[in-house]
Amino acid sequence: MHTQEEQLTLPMEAIDYYYGNELTHALRDFVPGYIEGGTDASVFVDTNQINSWNVLGEQQTMNSPERSLRRQGKQPMVETGRKSKSPLSSLGLVGKEIGGQSNPMVVSTQKDKPKGIFLKNIHNYHATNIELLCCHFNTQGEFLAIGGHDNRVMIMDLGNNNFSTGEGHFQNITDIRFRPNSTIFATSSLDKTVKIWDAAEPTKTYGSLEGHYGHVMSVDYHPTMVNILTSCDHNNEIRLWNVNWGGSLLTLKGGSKQVRFQPQLGNLLASSTQNIINIFDIETQTLQKTLQGHDGNILSMCWDTTGYYMASVSEDRARIWSVREGICVFELLSGVNKFQSCVYHPGHILALVIGTNKFLELWNPMCNKNITSSFCAHEGVISSLADSRAKGTIASVSHDGWMKIWS
Repeated sequence: MHTQEEQLTLPMEAIDYYYGNELTHALRDFVPGYIEGGTDASVFVDTNQINSWNVLGEQQTMNSPERSLRRQGKQPMVETGRKSKSPLSSLGLVGKEIGGQSNPMVVSTQKDKPKGIFLKNIHNYHATNIELLCCHFNTQGEFLAIGGHDNRVMIMDLGNNNFSTGEGHFQNITDIRFRPNSTIFATSSLDKTVKIWDAAEPTKTYGSLEGHYGHVMSVDYHPTMVNILTSCDHNNEIRLWNVNWGGSLLTLKGGSKQVRFQPQLGNLLASSTQNIINIFDIETQTLQKTLQGHDGNILSMCWDTTGYYMASVSEDRARIWSVREGICVFELLSGVNKFQSCVYHPGHILALVIGTNKFLELWNPMCNKNITSSFCAHEGVISSLADSRAKGTIASVSHDGWMKIWS
């Protein structure tokens, strides 16, 4: 059931924000059959265990992934990576590194609780006459990077309202992601490469990662080890790279559409292929969970800010998952408007913004499990959404060639 409103609004009740155990307690009340426990403790790795990953690529201090797995009696689910001959040494000279941590989770009180979640259109830009496919904010929300069928990267400097472009790919740009706390970003393309850029000077590329044998469909930076990057291609191959020397560290199987690191720690890597999500433990390179339940291919997925929950959409449904339990805790069927993209609302945990053909839909399963607020936002398929926690805004891009900002 959908309700059309002038402004995309969703009523809120007492459950506005939840973090960690508080959200688990709430889910016991709201989700029939929700069971806590039964979790493999290795799904969430102790923060000390990841230290060896900080020095991947520095052989004198690195523990061999294969050796680590054999000590545990496991076989690595990994193929040997092939080093690139083109180091990206120039990356040390570009990109404005910005200090500080990501915004902490805000816990609302009854006194300052908002009366509703809403999205208001605050900025529009007609970027191109052909389809846009991807967008992403940098950590501070100062830049929005866009890509699509135009083959160019497009950068909107939101502070100065300047628009610039850069060329480097020969085919469609499929995904675009900023390095945390930086103006550096990466793009993936159907031309089988990943390219590195600087939003402060986007007219040229600063490196190219080559080694995929198929169209590269997605890319993402590690949240804390900023020189580690992952990508996947349509042959179901996932690669991890060290962008400092341009080398492929390892190869996994199980991702053909999208890859996303777990926020904050980055211990887990989620990848989607057809109608399933695979959750890999990065430290051990082992498959920890497989999330199944979509009928159609998964088109978009995203982590919530805690790293405990994921959302995914296929044309027929949206699902919110407890990654720890490996179960779906909420589901929404799409109806007439087929789902295409998703992102969590930057201010309200588990409230999901969904892109469809022309419409944005706002779903808060903690209040209304089967109801969304709906608003006509574009003239074509809304192919990608991005959130800025720093600014409290959401960006949408569409096959209509428009970029829009919502607050």
